[in-house]
Amino acid sequence: MATHETIPGDPRPLLSLINEKVHEGIHKYYTEARERKSHAKESVEAGRAYVQAYVPYLHFVERLYNDAVTPIAHGAGEGGHPEPHAH
Repeated sequence: MATHETIPGDPRPLLSLINEKVHEGIHKYYTEARERKSHAKESVEAGRAYVQAYVPYLHFVERLYNDAVTPIAHGAGEGGHPEPHAH
């Protein structure tokens, strides 16, 4: 029967770093989208500026969520597909 070693170290510094970056990203994209939304009805250009700020916010949050809920398959690269082997 194989024995499993535990991963050494404490995950809290990594969690803290990741949480900080997630917080910064959400805050940045949300703040910009919120600001542009407040002017979106003033003109067509302002409406477009809002959409141009909202889409990156939505994609950032969606990517975080999808990464958080998608299991990583053993030997899989980005997107859950096996990486090609070098010949």
